[in-house]
Amino acid sequence: MVSAGNAATILVLTDGNAMFRVEDTGMSGWTLAAGGNNVMPQQWFWFRTGTTANNQGSLQSLDSIGAPNVTFDSAFPDFGELQYQSPTIGADLTLDVIDGQPGVLAEQVQWTNRTPQTLYLTVFQYIHFAFSPVSDSLNISQNRATQIGAAGDAEVVVSPFDSRYAGYQAGSASAILNALTDNATSATFNVNHQASATGDVAMAFQWNATLAPGASLTMSVGENASPSPEPSSALLIAAGVLALGGRRLLKKRA
Repeated sequence: MVSAGNAATILVLTDGNAMFRVEDTGMSGWTLAAGGNNVMPQQWFWFRTGTTANNQGSLQSLDSIGAPNVTFDSAFPDFGELQYQSPTIGADLTLDVIDGQPGVLAEQVQWTNRTPQTLYLTVFQYIHFAFSPVSDSLNISQNRATQIGAAGDAEVVVSPFDSRYAGYQAGSASAILNALTDNATSATFNVNHQASATGDVAMAFQWNATLAPGASLTMSVGENASPSPEPSSALLIAAGVLALGGRRLLKKRA
C-alpha cells in the first residue's frame, strides 16, 4: 500500500536528532538532523506465496496480514519490533535508527511459513529516497545501492546475498510502486536488474525462497543517509556505521 494522508502512526523511533516513523500502511519518513528534512518518502515490503513458483497469487503488502503486535520500550527509543501473523505467513520486523553522519537505519525481517505444507515465498523490498525533486541519481551493483541528490546521499546494503536473492531494479519511483501494487500483473512481476536511473527514483530488491513448514527466511537491510552530501566521506564510513547498527540490533534482541 501507499502511505496515505489518513494513515495512522504505529511506531516512532528516535535517536538524537534522527526520527523514523512507521505507519499502519508502511514505513514513511526518516528525518535526519541537518535541516530536519524527510529523506525517505516511502519504504515497505510486498510478498506473494504459492506451492510452487508458477502458482503464486498477486502481491500483498506486509500490512495486509493484519494489525501488528508492536513492541517498544521507551528506555530504548531508537529500537522497535513489529510482528505480523496470519494462518499462512508470519513476519517479524525489527528496526533500529541511529543518529550521526551518516544516519543509519538497520532492519531485519524474518518471514516464517506457518502452514503444514511447503510454501514458495517471494518477497520485495521497495525503498524510495528523495534528495532532490527530480534529479537524484541511483546506481545498484549486486546487493548494494547508492543514491545521490542535491540535498544528500544514501547507501543501502541487503542480505541474504545467495541463491535466494533474485536481484534488483532501479527506476521511476511511481513505476516500481505501480508494478508492486497492480493486482492484474503483480503475480508475475519480477525485478528486471536495471542498474541505474535518474529523476524521482526508487529501488526494489527481490528474494525467492522455498520454506518447509515452520522454516524461515531472514532478510537484513542496512541503510545510511546523509543530508548535504559529501559522498567520499559518507561512503567511506558507511561500512563501519552499518556494522555498529547490526551489533546494537543483535544486542537489544538478546
